[in-house]
Amino acid sequence: MRTKLQWCAYNIQKCLDSIYLLFIFITLYFAVTSTNLNLRSNSGDEFIGIGTTWVSIVFLLIIIAIVLAFAVNQTFRTLWRRVFIQHGVLVATIMVVLALLWQLIVIIQTHPAIGFDPGAIHEALTQTSSANIRSYYSYNTNNLSLLLIQHEIAKVMHNTSWLMFDLVNWLLLIGTVLVSMTTVWFVDKRKLAIGLYTHAVWLMLFPMVLVPYSDIYVLPFVALLILCYVIISTTKWHIVLKVGISIIAGLTLSGIYFLKPSAMIPIIAIFVVEFLHILITRNNNQKIMLMKILVVTVFLLTAGFSYR
Repeated sequence: MRTKLQWCAYNIQKCLDSIYLLFIFITLYFAVTSTNLNLRSNSGDEFIGIGTTWVSIVFLLIIIAIVLAFAVNQTFRTLWRRVFIQHGVLVATIMVVLALLWQLIVIIQTHPAIGFDPGAIHEALTQTSSANIRSYYSYNTNNLSLLLIQHEIAKVMHNTSWLMFDLVNWLLLIGTVLVSMTTVWFVDKRKLAIGLYTHAVWLMLFPMVLVPYSDIYVLPFVALLILCYVIISTTKWHIVLKVGISIIAGLTLSGIYFLKPSAMIPIIAIFVVEFLHILITRNNNQKIMLMKILVVTVFLLTAGFSYR
């Protein structure tokens, strides 16, 4: 029988799961119904219809077509299962590769100059004596770390073009996908196809690949931090290996902080969920508790010293 504390912790975790799903749904809904995708008339700026978008029309037509095909055609159902489920990993991998190739084509064909913060970072690579740029970094010191990273990349590549930095973005996304899929593999190998399908859709509809800014540069760090957490919490590796992983996690957290502090939210969520898990399970195994304390201590010390 659960204690009152365990009951509260369990329900808090359920509430957190529900809130997370709610915000994910809200984000998806407003992304699909964005006014940037609205159909406009040829004669002026008025919208055709009420909230009609290309994406929503195509999305609804695809859903309706699939539902009808499932309902009336046994051959379609069999073919769908054979292609997308039985051979899911292979098909999903092909989809991810195609999505990455699509991004590469978009980069090569466009690679536009971006204003705002990415433009200030790019301009600082060449206009080092600009008063405006110096003033910008006096007020926006948070972008100094990214400027130093891009400066080193420019020195190595002997290139400061937007195309080159967009290609760096592309490589960072490939690294993020590889790390994320490794995480899925550690959690549950059977979910690998679902993870690949999710990444394929995300990459196909991800315009930020054209913006060399911290939103992209921090993604591999966040993916690596989650991977470290999964390895530590789910594997039966030796404690020495887990301590080594916690050191990598600490260095990664410090890198996340200097690139984009808001991206530290996952580690806060991890601590909250782990604390609730301890309250729910009430594990009295002192060896496991001591191992967790050691790993967390090494992690925090590494993050603190690397920050200094």
